[in-house]
Amino acid sequence: MNFFGIAVFALLTTSLLAGENWPGFRGYGTSSSKATGLPTLWSEDKVAWHVDLAGYGQSSPVIWDETVFVTSASGDQKQTLTVQAFNLKDGIVRWKSEVLATQRPEKVSDMISRSAPTPVVDEANVYAFYESGDLLCIDHVGAIQWQRQLTKEYGDFKGVHGVGSSLVRTPDHLVLLIDHSGPSYLLCLDKKTGDNVWKVEREERVSWTTPLYHDHGGIKQVIISSNGVAESYALADGQQLWKFTGIEKNTVASPSVSDDLVIVGSSSPRHSLAIKLGGKGDVTETHLKWRAESATSSFGSPLIHGDVVYFVNRAGVLHANRLSDGTSLWKYRLPASTWASPLSTPEHLYFFCKDGQTVVIKPREDGPEIIATNVLKVEEKDRHYGYAISKDAIIMRTEKSLVCLR
Repeated sequence: MNFFGIAVFALLTTSLLAGENWPGFRGYGTSSSKATGLPTLWSEDKVAWHVDLAGYGQSSPVIWDETVFVTSASGDQKQTLTVQAFNLKDGIVRWKSEVLATQRPEKVSDMISRSAPTPVVDEANVYAFYESGDLLCIDHVGAIQWQRQLTKEYGDFKGVHGVGSSLVRTPDHLVLLIDHSGPSYLLCLDKKTGDNVWKVEREERVSWTTPLYHDHGGIKQVIISSNGVAESYALADGQQLWKFTGIEKNTVASPSVSDDLVIVGSSSPRHSLAIKLGGKGDVTETHLKWRAESATSSFGSPLIHGDVVYFVNRAGVLHANRLSDGTSLWKYRLPASTWASPLSTPEHLYFFCKDGQTVVIKPREDGPEIIATNVLKVEEKDRHYGYAISKDAIIMRTEKSLVCLR
């Protein structure tokens, strides 16, 4: 490796270890950060900055270096689609890029997704996807590099609640799952051009989950948990590697992975489970590791920390189960349910309740050690939807605003 290559590698490695980048939904897909300088105590009068967004949305922000990117929509029919970039340090807007949506719903309500898919970002561009089917590639100064209109290419998205699946970022590709009440598909795109690398046709299967990119034993794969099934597809060509069937109500929580286990979250008892990786074909009868007897995941995805996996149910009850065998360790009632997936750091776990309260705990197998319960005001009918993590900051997103905590 030449000097330039060594320097770039060192810079990227330092950035990752510092926790400076949070490039997509759940960061790198695990809801885990190596950052050790995050705040554990805050209140309304202890925020670094607060900004109002150009529109409304349910997506999570993403971070690259010193820039926070966030998507939103505005108008009675979500007709204006926006990507905004803010300084991480002070919240000052760097740029705003807007396009008109190519598809518009008849109405917007609290039960229909509102700019729900989270974008992804890399060193060159930010990539944003919307329920209208518009998929945008925008560089770091706000110029559109390419654009696609998936609903015009493959048909309208059908379903009573809209679209929630977020983009997945790999070194060279974007992956997008469209499971709905119509012709469904898994799509892999070239990041530089937006062209299809492959497209896999799927059965109609309504789901809001986001796939997970994972390299297991040198096999780069896309893992899906979606309304009745968990599956894995080879990143290289889209061939199905394995499937696990018979799961109920795994329609919202996205999968999590640790070493050789995939954790599937479901809102139905005994359908949150662990699947052993490495199988081929139908592994339903051969690769079940365990089932959680009572733990369920209704909105946020399962969180893995050490040898414990955490599930939060619809009522806000937090369940801790042993990762190796699924044994229930303890449970604890949070102040409210969580729509955002919980966060793992080396020292603490964060559970972001939809009403603006955040419970910070020190992970222990014999029960939670509560460090703090923090409160930020959330307007009526609003929710805390998502977050992004830097080395020393938490960026929280409600429908119409971003808040930075340090």
